[in-house]
Amino acid sequence: MRKFYILLFLLFLASCAEEHTEPAPDYGEEYFQMECVWRDPNNNNIVWECSEQVKTDLVSGYLKLQLSGDTELYFCGEKLVLQSGVTIYDNLVSYLTRNELECLRITEDKQKGNQFDWTWNRKDRLLQAIWRPEDEPHKMISLVIEDGKYDQIVSGIVYYKTL
Repeated sequence: MRKFYILLFLLFLASCAEEHTEPAPDYGEEYFQMECVWRDPNNNNIVWECSEQVKTDLVSGYLKLQLSGDTELYFCGEKLVLQSGVTIYDNLVSYLTRNELECLRITEDKQKGNQFDWTWNRKDRLLQAIWRPEDEPHKMISLVIEDGKYDQIVSGIVYYKTL
């Protein structure tokens, strides 16, 4: 009987113990949503594609993002206006996409801290991109892609944060 009371006491203690959870990541405010599709890696090198017609302070126009492998990001669009504060990127994006759907291929730079950086975290299904203009706050977007089956549309939520 004594063992029963000890076991009961231990169960009671375990149920009263506080559950420690990791704080939720702070990606900033929800900015817009995109339609995303996971691609079958056996058929091509594309991991996912996301697209949407957007109108925000940072970017407006038709936006398409595509990850190839884990190190090549394609920043595509049509009639895109980027207002990151990094003049070379803002002008290049507007110029290339003014008349038709065009893409910039951006390979991941392992030395972070440039005017524009991005990173992909496969485990968290998270793309983060940051623009670092010299005279303005840094701007970061985080795209979190819902898990799903290959070739089916899932939701991607874009968050925005100034640093």
